[in-house]
Amino acid sequence: MLEAIAERPPSAAARRAVVRAVDDFARAADAGDAVRQLLAQAARFEQERRLDEAARAYKKLLALKPDHAEALNNLGCLLQAQGKLTEASARFARALALTPQLYEQFAGVVATLAAVLPPLAEAIQRANTAAPR
Repeated sequence: MLEAIAERPPSAAARRAVVRAVDDFARAADAGDAVRQLLAQAARFEQERRLDEAARAYKKLLALKPDHAEALNNLGCLLQAQGKLTEASARFARALALTPQLYEQFAGVVATLAAVLPPLAEAIQRANTAAPR
């Protein structure tokens, strides 16, 4: 039985499925390259103090990969430096939701979020009170 299956050529549908899978893989690889390039470009713009261009690069990256925690955090820092606290807090909140282990490392971010979003400050206080130490 297995020999008969192995001798049969793949159907047209099977060939199309393989082509689609290869195309999907290539698109994913291209998107990954674009994400890495945009992240590097945004960092370079930040170093050069070209903050508006850095923000645009981070936003393009996030359009490709909305759950990129590093880009969300970096964009939050950039927006915070520009005084755009409400927008920064949304980016920080999303980055922290994606990578909650960063919470301990970003006391300043948490303070900004709490200052901009009083309900968040209250929730943090409740969580800290309830959490055993």
